[in-house]
Amino acid sequence: MRAARFHPPQTIRIEEMPRPRPDGGGVQIRVEACGLCGSDLAKFVHRTATPGEVLGHEVAGVIEEIGEAARSALAERGARLSPGDRVVVAHHVPCFACHFCAHGNYSMCRAFKSSRLTPGGFSEYLVASADHAAHSMHAIPPGLGLDEATFMEPLACALKALPRLELKSGDLVLLFGLGPMGLLFARLLARRPGARLVGIEPNPDRRARAAPELLATFAPGDPALGDRVRAETEGRGADAVILLAGRGALVADALSLVRDAGRVCVFAASPGESAVPLPIDMLYYREIALFGSYSPNPAGFAEALALLSEGTVRVDDLITHRLPLDATPEAFVRAVRGEGLKFMIHPRGEST
Repeated sequence: MRAARFHPPQTIRIEEMPRPRPDGGGVQIRVEACGLCGSDLAKFVHRTATPGEVLGHEVAGVIEEIGEAARSALAERGARLSPGDRVVVAHHVPCFACHFCAHGNYSMCRAFKSSRLTPGGFSEYLVASADHAAHSMHAIPPGLGLDEATFMEPLACALKALPRLELKSGDLVLLFGLGPMGLLFARLLARRPGARLVGIEPNPDRRARAAPELLATFAPGDPALGDRVRAETEGRGADAVILLAGRGALVADALSLVRDAGRVCVFAASPGESAVPLPIDMLYYREIALFGSYSPNPAGFAEALALLSEGTVRVDDLITHRLPLDATPEAFVRAVRGEGLKFMIHPRGEST
């Protein structure tokens, strides 16, 4: 089969590799769609992917073969899946037994961090383990397209982060970064009664695309941003800030714009960036909560699929490029340049 493989320092090549088999009892999936995620780009840009690695984890496809262990796992959870069925599957699976899992910190589980689809979504076929079949593989609801179904995992990531913001009706939320994840957060937040959102984004096309969900958008460094935040909050500052861009300097911006006892969520990574000094007195005296949120909880997958299938959260308009597998190297380069919004790779060859 063909797959898009990473080679240092920053190259993606389409190469032949053996088709993975579900010999260990997993599920072989014919990949029909895989979204290009910001974490894929970070591994590419910062060269943290391993040589020969196949990236891509926002996967939707069709079951080709089910191994015995996976069949048993599916039967145990009451999931009736067979070859030919359309499925979406998330990349990581927790153990549900360790100290982290007992506390509900599934994305900190060591098994979660080490689990993978084999090889990755930018390939013609992959194998998901029996554990994936047990916990992170779901049938795609009728009427929901394969491309849209790939948003299950990123939407579940956003669903996990939102409760920790402890928002109330009428609260003002700032979104630093209006890429695909920023817009997913915006669309989820816009469903809340009295939602008030402001976006900060350097790309004017992305600012324009986000306009329907937001009170206003600003370019980074625009002095009018602080004025607008103060005007909207009687001078208090924003109730919450979500950082969706991996630049440490934005932490200082967030702290300057959030209200006393407000909350700042870091939903981005920047592997190449040095440490950012934090003003401890500000956190202490102003009682600001600063926290990170990484990856989804398994319980969020069903909710995310329901929101997508019901059309409650629209995602079709976020897909700006649909490309065949051969164009995966081009997709990485264009995405790094900030072109478009969401790149969808179709190993079967569709291009729009």
